[in-house]
Amino acid sequence: MHATAGYGQNMALGFYASVASGVTNSTALGYGSQVTKRDILQSDGSDGVVSVGKSVGQSGEKGMTRRIINVKDGVKATDAANVSQLTELKEGEHISITDSATPNEKGQTVKTISVKVDGEIKPGNTGILSGGTVYNEVHVDQDGNYIKADNTVAGNLKALDSKVKTNADNIEKNGKAIDQNKARIETNSNNIQKNGQAIEQNKSRIETNSKNIEVNSKAIEQNSSR
Repeated sequence: MHATAGYGQNMALGFYASVASGVTNSTALGYGSQVTKRDILQSDGSDGVVSVGKSVGQSGEKGMTRRIINVKDGVKATDAANVSQLTELKEGEHISITDSATPNEKGQTVKTISVKVDGEIKPGNTGILSGGTVYNEVHVDQDGNYIKADNTVAGNLKALDSKVKTNADNIEKNGKAIDQNKARIETNSNNIQKNGQAIEQNKSRIETNSKNIEVNSKAIEQNSSR
């Protein structure tokens, strides 16, 4: 098959497929596919690459690419994505896509995506929001009692949360103190009632004593006249 994989746990599958000497852990798939040292980037480390074609040669020989077909939709971040996944973004009310007038150096058409950000923060609005719109909606321009203009929304919420907790704790303490005072007031009220009853009893006794004194006074006067 005239395929050469060199050494270093490489694999070459197809006529004239090759992995260059000095490359490790790499695979060349298909007729004429190549992996050369120039194909290995520093970020690849020792993991290697998989090639289904070949890069443009140093001496100007033509490169080769292939489509990989029948690819299922990727799911994880490191899965391959197919064209249907990449073309889900389409023109609409808020998005416009324009093609470049001339292809780039690879013959590719460069697409420019423009997004209309006229959304508003209000019920039923489906427009796209800009950072400025969100900033103006949630940012305070002047310092308040507990929130500060220089703070982030999270910082201001934290300050308010702390103050609310302090107030809630104080309310709880005041509630307990009120309950204690209520018990004391009830005790005092009972004592006042008892004192009132005692006063009424003493009043009756005083009245009886007054009558007795009056009777005794008359008796003394009678005895004096004899």
